[in-house]
Amino acid sequence: MAGKHKNRQSFRDPTRPRRKRLSECERTQILTLYNIAGWNKTAIARKLGLARLTVQLCINEASSHPSSNT
Repeated sequence: MAGKHKNRQSFRDPTRPRRKRLSECERTQILTLYNIAGWNKTAIARKLGLARLTVQLCINEASSHPSSNT
């Protein structure tokens, strides 16, 4: 269905190059805001200027690869 999500807003910072990998600091910020502060994925994306999908993938990746520090 063409144009299904035409009005959906992206929170991605337009000055950030596309396909740039997240830094370790950005990953830590995402996981801290999600796990400790209880923010939702949309709020995190808006605050950090990232695409919501990027935030979602970061959280999903972290939950599938738990830290070995436990």
